[in-house]
Amino acid sequence: MPRLRLGGSEANAPATAGRVVAAARSREMNDDNTTLSSALNRAISAYQSGQLVEAERLCQQIVAARLDVFDAHHLLALVQSLLGKKEAALTNFDRALRLRPDHAEALSNRGLTLHHLNRFEEALADFDRSLNAWPDYAEALFNRGLTLRALKRFDEAVLSFDRVLTVRPTYPEALFFRGNTLLALKQDIATAAKENFSHRRA
Repeated sequence: MPRLRLGGSEANAPATAGRVVAAARSREMNDDNTTLSSALNRAISAYQSGQLVEAERLCQQIVAARLDVFDAHHLLALVQSLLGKKEAALTNFDRALRLRPDHAEALSNRGLTLHHLNRFEEALADFDRSLNAWPDYAEALFNRGLTLRALKRFDEAVLSFDRVLTVRPTYPEALFFRGNTLLALKQDIATAAKENFSHRRA
């Protein structure tokens, strides 16, 4: 299935977000003598360990204190998407992208959220923007292939999966969906040929 991703690393664990040194302004954070940086690191740790509700809570504290922390908005959107809060996730992806408009991972993650809402054309536009920023971003290429497949643009989907495998030859999901999409493409061609033959006989 499509993948969400945080951070610039293609490793399984998300990369640690950039350090934020400004002190938090919310009362709860001040009472705990917690900086925005440590709160963000705690949120990332919660996300990495699957504690999504806790990660969401921590990110909401950060963005309530500061509106200019890209990593907090991005992580909040990512977590909300995983929790099924797709519309809220889109709002926070938009806020993150206002701060860093060409961030490849954020664009791909917003595209994936749009994909899950069946807004495939919008999703495709985000994947294309992501790939403009990072042409060899395997996750965006993979998600783009799945979105093209959902649009029944099978030939383009195969090409997108081919690009994934050029970047990362051992990407198992891309191998599977490439084969699956080739079968769908052959069936689509066969159906079109049958309909064309029937039309000629009519």
